[in-house]
Amino acid sequence: MPGKVWTQLHEAVRRGNIKIVKSLLGNGSEDINVAGTDPSCWWFINWTPLHVAAHCGNVPIARLLVDSMADVGCRTEAGKTALHLASEQGHFDMVFELLRLKLKLNSRDVFRHTALHWASQGGHKEIMKLLLSHKSKVHLKNTAGNTCLHLAAERGHVDVADLLIGSGASVNDVNHWGESPLHLACKGRHVKMINVLVYNRANLLLRTKDNKVPAEITKDSEICSQLVNLRLVEAREVLMDKAISFVHKTVNLAQCRFLVRRNVTDVELDDLEYAYVRDGSEQRHRMLQLWRQRMTQPSVDHLIELLKGNQLKLQSEQLEEWYEDIKGEILAFDWTEYERFLEGRKERQPREANETMTSDLIHVTLDRCYVTTDLRTVFIPVGNVNGTSDSGSSQKCEALEFRYVGKKVLSK
Repeated sequence: MPGKVWTQLHEAVRRGNIKIVKSLLGNGSEDINVAGTDPSCWWFINWTPLHVAAHCGNVPIARLLVDSMADVGCRTEAGKTALHLASEQGHFDMVFELLRLKLKLNSRDVFRHTALHWASQGGHKEIMKLLLSHKSKVHLKNTAGNTCLHLAAERGHVDVADLLIGSGASVNDVNHWGESPLHLACKGRHVKMINVLVYNRANLLLRTKDNKVPAEITKDSEICSQLVNLRLVEAREVLMDKAISFVHKTVNLAQCRFLVRRNVTDVELDDLEYAYVRDGSEQRHRMLQLWRQRMTQPSVDHLIELLKGNQLKLQSEQLEEWYEDIKGEILAFDWTEYERFLEGRKERQPREANETMTSDLIHVTLDRCYVTTDLRTVFIPVGNVNGTSDSGSSQKCEALEFRYVGKKVLSK
């Protein structure tokens, strides 16, 4: 049952009168953990004096109450602890004081909100940093299925969203209605929040339970236009895949090695050549992927500049022309066509050897010769070496430069 008594101690704490609080505690006339309901504030139901102090951010009175054996884990009618209330109201010093008491950091109220949920909803970044430093969990959901990032996105708290994402929050978690943080940001028309979420890989094509993508949540033409332009950000991995594949097909091994030399060491390149000694195509693919991993923010534009800087003018012009065309197509797609475009991304298939792939190699025919499985040693009949045929003996030679491309044995 809700507490019916709003005592003198409750009122003295709310008014911040520490002298009266000390007097009431000193004469023992008040129960320090009595749950009271304020008749003038309907949401103050089953609040103890400590709840009131936490809500008001009065640290000296809170200390006094705790020292007098106030129950720090006591809950209101809504299931809130003192830590919930202080976090909700943005009282940093009060939160700091309560955390010193080693409370249960991830305790939930009746709507399954944690203190971090309340701080996120209120946009209290410094309190969130404090809670996260004490290992508060960012992935927990309330009864509606909303994470802390949902609450921040719904209210447009960009700094808070950055902090949560940096602490491991998922930008594509959905609530019970299938809404991601991006859906809620679009619903609230928070332009900066939309940018932050998409640049952190929010999915533009996630659909709610009523089958709506984020752009269909809002009727704001400016937001819709912005989301269309942000397709180029979301599709950057697909575009890089296609650009890398283009470069792979149009440069030979020596050119590829020269392209990646600033980000990949010679030792690593030598290791790749040895590890995939049978397949020059695979060597180039691995080199380009290693270069991509080493780049902080790899982009097609960066790849075009790299080709230009290495005197590969034809390849750079072809890639640039393709990139401009594909960007125009992506921006012109409706959302269904755009979804098909992203779904059309295929895993890289093994490539057959072609003229480009083998242009850095000289074809060698070895008659009646044997090469060890690791391709490190080749056995050549002695007759082939001396100009006479002698099938009874053979000469061992080092064959470190031999490798397979397709079904052909090739060597430099």
